[in-house]
Amino acid sequence: VTTGAVRAVTTHHTYEYTPAFAPQGDAIAYLYPHGPGPVSDMDVFVTTIAGGHERDVSADIDRDVYSEYAWLPDARGLVAVVNDHVGTKIFVQPLHGAAHVLALGSLNPSLVAVSAQGALAFVADSATRAPELYLLRTLGSQPVALTSFNRAFSDYAYPRSIEITWHAPDGQPNDGILTYPDDYRAGQRYPLVVYSHGGPEAASTEHFDAGEIGPLRDVFAAHGFLVFEPNYRGSDNLGDAHEHAIYRDPGVGPDSDVISGITMLEKQGIVDRARIAAVGHSYGGYMTTWLI
Repeated sequence: VTTGAVRAVTTHHTYEYTPAFAPQGDAIAYLYPHGPGPVSDMDVFVTTIAGGHERDVSADIDRDVYSEYAWLPDARGLVAVVNDHVGTKIFVQPLHGAAHVLALGSLNPSLVAVSAQGALAFVADSATRAPELYLLRTLGSQPVALTSFNRAFSDYAYPRSIEITWHAPDGQPNDGILTYPDDYRAGQRYPLVVYSHGGPEAASTEHFDAGEIGPLRDVFAAHGFLVFEPNYRGSDNLGDAHEHAIYRDPGVGPDSDVISGITMLEKQGIVDRARIAAVGHSYGGYMTTWLI
């Protein structure tokens, strides 16, 4: 600051994001692609002010780290929010050693902050619970709700959503969300809405009204539709290999993931094959053109 001189503290030339100084010591954390190349999970790397010693501390999580991460007050580790299957989780990642997941029950966290005393505040929700602010007094404690701003939403009935899994014809593993109509009855067939998320390096998760689908999941279900939200190859919720699988294959591969997922649902005898709609936003719109 005194001299105004600028120097690099890492050996990377591009794709570095969200730097954060440690609360003590000389460490700096930042996000950088796991690799190969930029179409891969974002990991937390740590270097020092002196530079030249960066290392990937979150590689073993094998999940895409949000821009939502924070140092622990002793600077010996960090917490990070990640997409995992059809939910989100907070991982605690020591600078040296294995990470572990915080026990949050059915809550899906989205924002996180750490106090100087080590308490964790986070915003979280679920498919049937509106977002509120929660507190973990210690990393091993149970979450306590600090707010009830959205308590009025607890009076409503919500459709049932589940995670489904399948494999594409080439063996690519996939998952997604299936939401049943409000009036669902076993043995009947229902029209299907296929909602493809954008990115593609993102994921459909069971948040209350977040993400691109927002409240449409509930709206479609209330009007008698099955809702299928596939996390095709390129999505960031199943690990680096799943995310990187879309590299140089942005159409045919993901299309086969979605089509094979639809086929799986048809084989269950729940889909009215004459009434299938496809919709999506951004890359999801591109994916919709392939499906059509």
